[in-house]
Amino acid sequence: MKKIKLISFLVFVNLCFTSLYAQTNGLAGNFLREQHTGDWVLGFGVNIVEDGGSGDFSEIFDKSSSHFSNPFILSAEYYTNNHFSFNTSLSFNKYLTGKSVDSGIIPEGAEPIYMALDVSSKYSFRELLKSESFEPYVLLGAGYTNIGSHTSSFDGRLTQIPSIGRMTVNGGFGANYWFSEKWGLNLNFLAKQGVKSGKYKAYITGQTQFSISALYRFKKK
Repeated sequence: MKKIKLISFLVFVNLCFTSLYAQTNGLAGNFLREQHTGDWVLGFGVNIVEDGGSGDFSEIFDKSSSHFSNPFILSAEYYTNNHFSFNTSLSFNKYLTGKSVDSGIIPEGAEPIYMALDVSSKYSFRELLKSESFEPYVLLGAGYTNIGSHTSSFDGRLTQIPSIGRMTVNGGFGANYWFSEKWGLNLNFLAKQGVKSGKYKAYITGQTQFSISALYRFKKK
């Protein structure tokens, strides 16, 4: 429930920010109305994962619960028109000793690997803002996350946890900033709610993930 509230709150905040930006910058301006239908965008960057917390946005930067080790993310995005696009991302990370994973605490020497494949549909506010460089968006989607086998401590009791995969329901927001026609920078925040199913459903929780990536756009000829 907290994750669902977080997703709703983030979408609301992004809409408010978009409205404020439009008002302060004006809707007139010199808008090129460039068409992006058929464009592909590839991204490469790093990510921070916060696992099994309360869903508070501030926790993504909390040293006691965030994970940043081997934190790579790859993405590919296809624009169906100037408003909608579809994105696929593959991210890797590693959980760190003394921090949370699926509501347990990782003891020394038991750091599991994090891997996630996520797909999403994005709605861009670029035309609303009449801007070719600044592109905020909201997104909804789904994914598959796998956390490797490890030992975890629950109230001081050590438990061996196998590698557990889980489907996730995702929501979030972000923005692209384009320095040129081809090169840009992406900031993305994603809340993931794990779908509890299977033998080990009691250990399945959600994650929040922040990423920053360099972008390269392939223009439709």
